[in-house]
Amino acid sequence: MDPRIIHQLDPTLHEKSRLSIASVLKEREVLSFIELKRLLGMTDGNLCVHIKTLERKGYLVTTKRRESGKTCTTCKLSDRGKEALNAYLDNLQTLLDAVRGTGRRRRRRRTELN
Repeated sequence: MDPRIIHQLDPTLHEKSRLSIASVLKEREVLSFIELKRLLGMTDGNLCVHIKTLERKGYLVTTKRRESGKTCTTCKLSDRGKEALNAYLDNLQTLLDAVRGTGRRRRRRRTELN
């Protein structure tokens, strides 16, 4: 396996909370902050930090509006975020294939030796 494959994984999305946020938003398109918080079981502060990181990277777009006297924040993956998630998943699949391929060769060699 070529170890450079690991370095091709996007470090922003490789963090499990941000990967969770991006994955849920890819499936559901738009979610409120409260919905994300409930789905992912995150605290307000933790979710806020990860949303800001994704937003700074251009992967996420947030919209704030007033609803019944309260601010409601909604989150959506940007086109750049969708592309980044797809590229991350492709790179991860390449890594998995490489590792699994190596494991299969080793098993065959051991079998052949016996």
